[in-house]
Parts: sequence; C-alpha cells; structure tokens
Amino acid sequence: MEENKIDCGPKVTVNFKINEVMKFFDYEIHEKLKNSDLLHNNGFFVGNSQRCLKEEINYLKKVLR
Repeated sequence: MEENKIDCGPKVTVNFKINEVMKFFDYEIHEKLKNSDLLHNNGFFVGNSQRCLKEEINYLKKVLR
C-alpha cells in the first residue's frame, strides 16, 4: 500500500469478543465467530471522509487487484 501511496493501518478490532471492554459485560457466545476472526487476523483499515471518494476507491480497487 505504501508503494502506491495509499495510507492504511491496522484494523480496528473486528472481533469484539477479545476487546478489553468485554470484561464489563455479561454475555454468551453460542458459536465460533469465524468471520470476525478472519477479518481480525487479516484485515486492515483504510480511512474514509465526508467528501466523495469515488476516484480514491477506484484507485484502491485497481491496486488491490
């Protein structure tokens, strides 16, 4: 991403069950959260904006392909 001048960073915690705040909640997990785990382990964050980002999104798609 850096080679293509695309700013990105580590993802925001996708798998909320491992977030520190969960110790304050009473909750149950009934199945594996495999999609959350996949995103948590392999995802990255690309910022957004209030303005139209059509050009930037198309560029990102091109780079990712």
